[in-house]
Amino acid sequence: MLKDQLYILLSTFAARADELKVVRFFTEQKELSHKEILEVISVFWRELDNPTNLYFIFDKVANQIEPNDQLFYELLENDESLIALVECGVDSVSKRSKLLRDHVAETLSKWQLTIDERDLIHTFLKARIILCNELVSDALFYDPLLKKLRHCSEFKNQEAFEKWVTGVLRPLAHLNRRIEPQLMISSFEQQPAEEIMNLFASIASDEPVVFKSVVNFEAVPYAQYSGAFAEFLSVFLTVDNFSLDSNNNFEAFKFMASEVKQALGDDNNHLRRAFEAQLLEILYQNSKRLMRLNPPYLSRDLIRILNSIDPEITIDDDISSQKLVAYTNYMNSLEIKSFKDLHKLSNADQWTQLTAFGSMSKTLLTSSSNAETLDYLIESQHVFNNLTRHQKISAVIESLLSLGEFSLLDRLVSKAGFQFEEPVLLKHFWRFFNSAHEGSRDEPEIVNASYVLAKLPKENYSHLHGILKLADELSQYELSYSRGIPFIPRHILEFKHDPYELIQKLLTDNSLLYRDYTTTSHLLKLIYEGLEIQPKSSDYSRELTKLLVLHVEYAVANMNFQFAYKKTMELFDSHGDVSEYWATFFQVGKYVDPNWTDNETPTEIIYLQLEVLGRLLHICPLDEVEAVVLLWSGLELELTNRTDLDDPYSLSKDKSGRKLQKEIMQQVSTSVSNILTGGYKWAIGDD
Repeated sequence: MLKDQLYILLSTFAARADELKVVRFFTEQKELSHKEILEVISVFWRELDNPTNLYFIFDKVANQIEPNDQLFYELLENDESLIALVECGVDSVSKRSKLLRDHVAETLSKWQLTIDERDLIHTFLKARIILCNELVSDALFYDPLLKKLRHCSEFKNQEAFEKWVTGVLRPLAHLNRRIEPQLMISSFEQQPAEEIMNLFASIASDEPVVFKSVVNFEAVPYAQYSGAFAEFLSVFLTVDNFSLDSNNNFEAFKFMASEVKQALGDDNNHLRRAFEAQLLEILYQNSKRLMRLNPPYLSRDLIRILNSIDPEITIDDDISSQKLVAYTNYMNSLEIKSFKDLHKLSNADQWTQLTAFGSMSKTLLTSSSNAETLDYLIESQHVFNNLTRHQKISAVIESLLSLGEFSLLDRLVSKAGFQFEEPVLLKHFWRFFNSAHEGSRDEPEIVNASYVLAKLPKENYSHLHGILKLADELSQYELSYSRGIPFIPRHILEFKHDPYELIQKLLTDNSLLYRDYTTTSHLLKLIYEGLEIQPKSSDYSRELTKLLVLHVEYAVANMNFQFAYKKTMELFDSHGDVSEYWATFFQVGKYVDPNWTDNETPTEIIYLQLEVLGRLLHICPLDEVEAVVLLWSGLELELTNRTDLDDPYSLSKDKSGRKLQKEIMQQVSTSVSNILTGGYKWAIGDD
């Protein structure tokens, strides 16, 4: 009966939070065990009482018991209410004690709590914390007591309890600050780990500091305590969660890859490999978004993360960390912003790889044209595993050619013992030539074209030497392609079907060039040679005849009758059949200079025109004879109206005319010379 009486008194004193009375149960009696005492305190002590008020328990629980036979009476202290509780008959006391015991047992059982005699202190604390939490939502309500106990010598061997505090109480307290409704400890511990991880992951903010806080203070401690790292990975470290499409998201990923991985430790190799495999998967699947984002120091961060992953770990498509490191080095130079696309390229056909390699080599050599870059390109693997060394060298040579890096090119060719491929050289010759803005031999693009041409066998490409020479010589003249559009070297190629059109442009833009038949004949031959036009005669006689006719036409257009007459007679005398050009000669025969006195043709010029028309009658078409005869008759009639005395329209009438008359006398035919010196009577048959 005494045991039941003491149990009733203990329950009463615990409910009153009477520390002085309760402590005596630990040190002055043996009827009730420490386990029973702690169970009663855990259930009946006021939940809202200051937790530090229970410190006395831990100070006395280990003290030696000194039984006090008078304890029961001393506890009553003539308290009528207490006396009524415990001195009312054996059956009543027993029933009351049983009711109290059943309530304690049911309360502890409801929350699945046990106070273990092997670890009274920690199991009591855990039970008390959980029971109080049903009224006080703060999971760390007992933290002040815990801090005080850490300095208590009796509070030892607490590793398991501290793990519970770190892995349950602190994560829950952190979680409860940001969710509604808040979770109780008992509910938190009963929920499946995956649901808890999903609760942790329901973060309203994408700020890295918030994410790090949740992972550091909630997810990782909970996973370490509960062994729920598999759930942690399946919820937190996913391709969807880490889309890598924002700086904040990438910062969170870097945090996971470094600090969180360290929290896994080295003991669980399977877990660590799963973690690293998921890092690989995220980078492989979402690298395109990350490259588009292009945060600062991206390449450095990527390589650091990848190098921290076991190279033996692979995911689908046989992707390893070292393979992605290699891909990272190619991203900028290939301008491919995705690991998946790079992997696709590594499995592409030879032609696709060769195209990509050529683009990369040009990009790298543009920014860094040196021997190190050459070695890197030629020795490059991983992405270009379908290309032979010879193909890579060919592509690099083509890039060097396109960039005009001839010194480096010569060094590479010499070192590799490589023979230039004529199609490649021709391609770049024309690329340089067509890019030139002028044809001067000093123009950079022409210099490059000349270098490339020098690598080709001259006997097979002499025409290209001719076209470069032509471009250089044309650059010395005023020359337009059309109104407002300057002539550039590639325009030469457009005159293959009509080389005389190019000569006409020259004569049009250079007003005095019609006088220089020697130069234009040289240029015409260069055009034929450079454009590989086959002349109608090996000595160019027919081509030069047509050219000289052009000079006559431009002389007429430039009011130079003297030059036109001279070259016309040269054509009659030295160029064989010139009948197809009769219309040009006809223009010379009817030439009129608006600057002549009274708009009358000088007498001496009439004689010259009569000679031209006389020669023209022998070659002009039959249906044009009448027109020539009419013009002849008109000129002849004009002569009959002029006397040989003081002819006002003679060239001798002014100083400039006399000079012209003298020049004409030096170049005209004998028959016309006799006319001009013998007077008009000879011309009209008057002896």
